[in-house]
Amino acid sequence: MRVAGAVGARRGARVSDVIGSHAAPELARLTRPGRHVFRHVVARLADGTDLSVPVIVVAGGTSGPCLFAVAGVHGDEPQGVVALQDALGGLDPGGLGGTVVAIPVANPPAFRAGQRRSPLDDLDLNRTFPGDPTGSPSQRLAHVLLHDYALRADFVLSMHSWGSRGLVVPYVEYPAGESPAEAASLAAAQALGLVFCRQSRWHPGLLVACAVHRGVPAVETEVGGLGIARAPESARYRDVFERLLVHLGLRPDPGVAAPEAARIVRHLEVTAPVGGVLRPTRDLGAAVRSGEVVATIDDLHARRLADVTSPVGGVVAAYRLCSSVGPGEAVATVFEDLGEASGPHGPLR
Repeated sequence: MRVAGAVGARRGARVSDVIGSHAAPELARLTRPGRHVFRHVVARLADGTDLSVPVIVVAGGTSGPCLFAVAGVHGDEPQGVVALQDALGGLDPGGLGGTVVAIPVANPPAFRAGQRRSPLDDLDLNRTFPGDPTGSPSQRLAHVLLHDYALRADFVLSMHSWGSRGLVVPYVEYPAGESPAEAASLAAAQALGLVFCRQSRWHPGLLVACAVHRGVPAVETEVGGLGIARAPESARYRDVFERLLVHLGLRPDPGVAAPEAARIVRHLEVTAPVGGVLRPTRDLGAAVRSGEVVATIDDLHARRLADVTSPVGGVVAAYRLCSSVGPGEAVATVFEDLGEASGPHGPLR
C-alpha cells in the first residue's frame, strides 16, 4: 500500500497535517516505523468548514501486509469506533510486521448526529460505494475511502454494530464465491474467534463488496448495538482485531487459546405481521425451534394481536428493542446453523 502526507505523532498528539481532497495520499513516507496521524479533507462544505476523516497509521519495523480497518461508517454504531481506538492505542509499531491504516470515524457527519445516514445528504454511506469524486458529500467520502485506502490495502476490516434500536450476537460476514479474494475473506472470517460466520451476497454499494469485487479480501463484523459502546463488547472487538493481525502475519502468534470452531449460518429476518406493542419472548442468543414464538404483539388496549414465530430452528441472533413496531418491520433475526466451517486458516499471502 502507498501511504503518505502525514507527520509522526504519539497517541494523543495534535493532528498537524492535512491531506486535501485534490491529492490522493501517496502513503509511501508513512511506511517508516512509528505512529502517524492526519486528517484527510474530502470536501469543502457550504458553511466553509471541511468534511474530513481522521486517519491513524501504525507502521511496523519490518515489511509486510497492509490492513485497512474502518469503523463509524454508520453514525449510530460507536462500538467499532471505541474498539478500534483502543486496539490502536495498544498497538506497538516495533512488534508489527507490516502496516495498519485505520479510520475510526469514517462518517463524521452521521457520527456527530448519532444516526445511520448522513445529515448532509440523507445517504447511507454503506450503500454508496464506489462513490463519486464529483458527487454529494457522502458520494465523495465513499470514493476516498475505497480508492485512496481500501484498494491500496491487502485486507479490509469493516467494523459495525447493530445501531441504536437493536442488539446482536457477535458475528462476521464474508462474501459468497470462490475467487482468491473470496477464499481469503472466508479464511480470515474463520480466524477471528467469532462463533457465527454468515456467508453474504453483499449489496453492491457496500465498501467490502467493492473491495472484494476488485480483488481485495474483506470481512464485515457486527458486535454490540444500542447505539452505545459497552466495555464487554469493546474487549470482544479488540480480541477480533488482534486475531486478525496474527492471521494476516502482521504480528506473531501470542499463543492464545484457539477459538471455538466457527459455524456457518444463514440469516433469516422475522417481521411483524401487524403493528402494535412488541414484547420479545426469547433472549438474545437463545436457541429456538421452528414455529416457536419469539415475540408477541399487542394493540394499545393490551389485546393480543399476533404471535411472531421463528421460521426455522436456530439461534436468536438479533432483536428489536423499540417496543413500537409497524407492519412488516423487523422483529428479530434468527441464525440457522448450516454446519461447522472448514477451509484454510493460514496467513494471507
